[in-house]
Amino acid sequence: MLKNLLAVYARHIKGLSCSSRVINFSFAKHKAKPFLIQPDENRSLTFQELETLTEKAVLLLAEKGIGEAEVAAFSASNCIDYFIIRAACHIRGVIFFGLPPTLTQEQTIHFLTVSKAKIFFYQNRDDAAIEEIKAKAQVKYLVELNTGFHSTTTDEAKPRKTRLSLVTDGNQCATFNLSSATTSKTPKIIRLSDTNWIESLYGYIRNATLKTAQRNVFFCSVPLLTAGSTTFLPCLLSGFSCLVVKETIAIEHVVSYSIQYNVTRLYITPSRLLELLEWCKIHNQHFSALESIVTGTERIPTLRLKEAIDYFGPIISVGYGMAEALPPISLLSPGVYHKLGSVGKIAKGVKIKITDEGRIAIKSKTVSMGYLDNPTETSQHFKDGWFYSDDYGYIDKDKYLYIFGRKEEILTESPRRIFAKEAEDKLYTLAFINRCAVLSRNAQMYIFASLREAIGNDQAKNAIQKIFDENFKNILALKKIIIKEALPINAFGKLDRRRLEEEITIACATETLFTF
Repeated sequence: MLKNLLAVYARHIKGLSCSSRVINFSFAKHKAKPFLIQPDENRSLTFQELETLTEKAVLLLAEKGIGEAEVAAFSASNCIDYFIIRAACHIRGVIFFGLPPTLTQEQTIHFLTVSKAKIFFYQNRDDAAIEEIKAKAQVKYLVELNTGFHSTTTDEAKPRKTRLSLVTDGNQCATFNLSSATTSKTPKIIRLSDTNWIESLYGYIRNATLKTAQRNVFFCSVPLLTAGSTTFLPCLLSGFSCLVVKETIAIEHVVSYSIQYNVTRLYITPSRLLELLEWCKIHNQHFSALESIVTGTERIPTLRLKEAIDYFGPIISVGYGMAEALPPISLLSPGVYHKLGSVGKIAKGVKIKITDEGRIAIKSKTVSMGYLDNPTETSQHFKDGWFYSDDYGYIDKDKYLYIFGRKEEILTESPRRIFAKEAEDKLYTLAFINRCAVLSRNAQMYIFASLREAIGNDQAKNAIQKIFDENFKNILALKKIIIKEALPINAFGKLDRRRLEEEITIACATETLFTF
């Protein structure tokens, strides 16, 4: 009840009904409070300092003639400039398009061209790469972040309130986001409105657990370009201090920064959470200030999640959402751990239905506007306000959502549908398994596993073979068990199933044996 009243008060009494108003309100309310801390650059900003830099970025966009509904592309590792440029775009009504720096040069040029980006903010690109972008992408302005661009625009004559007073239309496109691209090499461009982002913000307010720490420090250890709904508007409005670190940070640095800055809230992918768990157990490390760990973006094995809760305490929440339907779609919070196999109760304001074939369909005000210049995919996935995902699952009688997996994770349809999750969950009952992945190729199964205990590879493979035969004999054909020192994690902090698929492809093409 209190959370609902808080959302109503902020939205209707204070008038925080669009992103630009939330940004202006946050600057005015929090002022001298520390907001952004970037340890590797020895850089920090208060809300006031961020406001000043945002003003300069707004003026830069204005001087370049970049206005409403035009596109500003941004490509950089996690940095403070992300907050500056994104805030300026929301205020001016410019579409913000975040491009992960892990994209290839060819992909970057493709997305700049397709989106018709007018300005490109970039980091760490050599002269040859920039010249190629100029020649092929036809971007009018290119701005290097490393040069301190925000110090070059200084029109101090204009009153502050007129600079930051633009309010955008909630139905207008506010950002372009890339899909997860788990089924195709090239992601799709998702069109998200300002209303989508505002609804996501208030969804968090209505569904989150309220904490009372005197000073909240939020640590997002995933790429900001893929975690915008969790980091940008919520952190601005709440007045949290935000720790900004490179997404490839080693797990021991996650630990040291969490201790050094008394982090109270940690956002981390399941793969990285399991790394953190293993490191902390080995080094007997605990966090006295930590009040909340939020994880999501990929499946987390139920048994490993239980281990993490047992170790860190009942402070872990698991969220579900995607760029096409911004979170929170469902949220598993402390207090409902008897539903650990689920991704939580369906969030307030969200409707979910399961199609006849078992796919999850979502109806919410956070459902996006569809895919850019892709009417075929848009018509297939977006119908009558519903988004039809490629995730499969079910809803129990208490309205908790369970995920089986994605379409491409189906191992077989006969004699019954089996997802990789079912096979992997069986393997996680083996105490020596650290991470595992089951993939199918031509109706044959490949099991990849890394070990958490000193056990011989032959002994491990025999135990894996036994558990597989006990559960799937005469249903799934096991081709190979591959023991690796560690399973690959991609730039977004997720288990890199695509790289494992590539290993299988190479092995099949060359008919070579895997090295154990």
